[in-house]
Amino acid sequence: MKTTHLALCALALAASTSLAACGNSDHDHDTDLKPSAVPNPVTTAFIAQYPTASHVEWEKQGRYYKADFRTKGGLVEADAWYTSAGQWAMTQFDYGQNTLYLPNAVSEAFVKSQYSTWKLDDIDEYQYPDTTRNLYIIEVEKPGSPDTDLYYRLADGTAQLIRTVTHSDITPTPDTTF
Repeated sequence: MKTTHLALCALALAASTSLAACGNSDHDHDTDLKPSAVPNPVTTAFIAQYPTASHVEWEKQGRYYKADFRTKGGLVEADAWYTSAGQWAMTQFDYGQNTLYLPNAVSEAFVKSQYSTWKLDDIDEYQYPDTTRNLYIIEVEKPGSPDTDLYYRLADGTAQLIRTVTHSDITPTPDTTF
């Protein structure tokens, strides 16, 4: 009886997880790939750039191959985007709420901003081959106000708030310009 009950619970959990994965998200336009379906130049470039990556999963999004992986000792989730020729286009690092990953200049600029009393919800870093495009997005929230994304750029060691956006589900891609 216990075995049947445990089996039913496991089946219910698996079904609910599958249904949750069907929700509307950025990943709906991704096509999951087996590692063998990723072009050799892409995997070669990825391994060279992130030799300690773990939990790697591949997707095809538009014209890009995207590696979803864990880095920094498995503590940080990341997405690295490549062209089919293995040209690196962008990497997004999701730091959660861990401000230790922010450069001091970005932390200081945030603390001095009008949003410093808002609850920090998420931190993402975007790195590009053209380092002048690199940015940090800090998502903040406050009861009664819409969630807000704060876009920071570092220039000569100084953080600049370049954009404030009422939170949306739009995630920068290699083709996004700011």
